[in-house]
Amino acid sequence: MKKYIFLLLAACQGLATMAQENVAYKLKVNLASGEKLAFRADEVDSITFANYEKVQVNLSKRFVTSTTIAVNIDLQENSKRFYALCLPADQQIPEDQVKDYILKNKTVEAETSYKKSFDLLKPETEYTIYALAFDMNDIPSNVSKLTLKTGAVADDPFSIAIDKVSNRSVKYTVTPKDPSIKYYTLSSTLDKYNEDCTAGENAGDVIQHYIAMWTQFASWYGSTWQEMMKLDMKTGTFTNEQSELLWDAEQMIVAFGMNDAGELVTPIVTKKYRTNKPTPSDIEIKLELARTPAYRDVAVKTTVNNNKDYFVSVQPASYVDKFATKEEMINSLCYNTHGIAGLTHNGSKEEIEFRPFKPNEYYYVIAVGLDEGAPCSEPVMLKFLNPGN
Repeated sequence: MKKYIFLLLAACQGLATMAQENVAYKLKVNLASGEKLAFRADEVDSITFANYEKVQVNLSKRFVTSTTIAVNIDLQENSKRFYALCLPADQQIPEDQVKDYILKNKTVEAETSYKKSFDLLKPETEYTIYALAFDMNDIPSNVSKLTLKTGAVADDPFSIAIDKVSNRSVKYTVTPKDPSIKYYTLSSTLDKYNEDCTAGENAGDVIQHYIAMWTQFASWYGSTWQEMMKLDMKTGTFTNEQSELLWDAEQMIVAFGMNDAGELVTPIVTKKYRTNKPTPSDIEIKLELARTPAYRDVAVKTTVNNNKDYFVSVQPASYVDKFATKEEMINSLCYNTHGIAGLTHNGSKEEIEFRPFKPNEYYYVIAVGLDEGAPCSEPVMLKFLNPGN
């Protein structure tokens, strides 16, 4: 083997010497996979023969519920990163194709050990988790597998019943199997739930998101995050009514038990649902300035063709212009405007007053029809200059 290495090095040195004489030579490499690579000799700085050490990740069960399999994915010290995915156990992949399948279809990738919850699975069904490790040279190495079965619905530590859903609100009831358990529950968009799992150093563990939230609260009140957590804990059957949700979007409810020390004492139970899609409105809105704008004194006149709800806001042109489309802008504005019910009108209005605070800047009056707090018509806008003081 050493003989061939020395010959290759000698050849490369010779090619590099000839490259300096402006002769175009190539270094050709034929891979075992059939792929062929070619490099100009004058582009090669050095060739290193590194040890190829096979590595793998360690997979272990964290918890299961009727719809979730949660696993620990632990990287070995000499591993750079991993890819992982979860498949029904009856979906067989030929052994010689597993690595390529993971490379093409991964749903998880990370450079640290990870706590991954594979959610939205079928109850009482076997699934196989596959994880592919990469060595420190970023070469795909060994595949690890772990087969686990989701539990029965009756064995879940919490049952979550959806009582009512609208465009922007939900009413749901959580019933713990153990009525003495202290637990937390919340609904968010499915996208936000997934983001909370992966954000920062959470490494797949959504609990870290809530600990960070309670830690932030604690910093405001000079307390500990555990004390803040206790204020949010529920016991027994609890009905939650949550508003200002994103319309026509997949949502995720979570429920999990914690002890007073802030340790997870139950599996994390999740339930997916979808908020309603707004019904399109036939409202027509005309906007006018009721009087000449003065600094922090703008009055808007609206004329509408019916008594259906509509939303009116005043925003800097810099805010409006950062969006690619009016639809994207109005969706963001309505979703992020807390207390939108207080800014909802019906019927024509002679004067709706606003207090824009940036002098000598352009603003937009923005109006759109609403269906239960969600935009449901084409937005209309009126641009004006907010004068100086």
